[in-house]
Amino acid sequence: MIFESTLTDFPLPWQKCKEGAEYCLENANRILEDSVTLFADKRYITSSFLAIFAIEEIGKGAQLLELFKTKIDLTKSKWRKLRKGRYSHIRKIKTGQNLAHKYLRKMLRNLPKDILAEWSEKAKEFWAKHYQWRKEQYLYVGLENGIWVSPIRKSIISQVTFAGMELSEAFEAYIELARELGKDITGFEKRYQAFNTSLSREWVKFLPDEQQLDET
Repeated sequence: MIFESTLTDFPLPWQKCKEGAEYCLENANRILEDSVTLFADKRYITSSFLAIFAIEEIGKGAQLLELFKTKIDLTKSKWRKLRKGRYSHIRKIKTGQNLAHKYLRKMLRNLPKDILAEWSEKAKEFWAKHYQWRKEQYLYVGLENGIWVSPIRKSIISQVTFAGMELSEAFEAYIELARELGKDITGFEKRYQAFNTSLSREWVKFLPDEQQLDET
């Protein structure tokens, strides 16, 4: 049993769902701030882990906001779908990624419309599941094909690559949800720009010496 559910009289009126979405946005901001701090401290694995959690929390907020927009009450079964089971995580990640995946839609733009719709959904489902898998990989030591694998044994360049990608998606998803909630995103966009600058500096370190001179 979920503790909150035992104290809530369902269905929760749709008018209250917007408040829940705003709380999710605030919480995602907290998680994202910690993720950026860890990235700056070169703790990329844990930064990635938190970035995916931020995307997931934003996805939950987006689903709650959709209930508010469509004037649909939050039933106990809907709340359980948001909170329980492995697929609930995948569903929320997918919703969060939908807010951030503008680049994916651009990449698929020139395909026929029927293929575009099919591939777009397949891609979204794949990446949501992949992020859930990576979230688990970032936390636990595992065993793959008889070989032990550890989060901290990943190459630094892959750690920076994935952390940069996941943080970027978290920033973009946050901005989209904040816009839908009517929030001022000016300060947050500046934070995103500052992160992109720090990410570029990290990337320069992996370039050959002569290219580093060109970049600086």
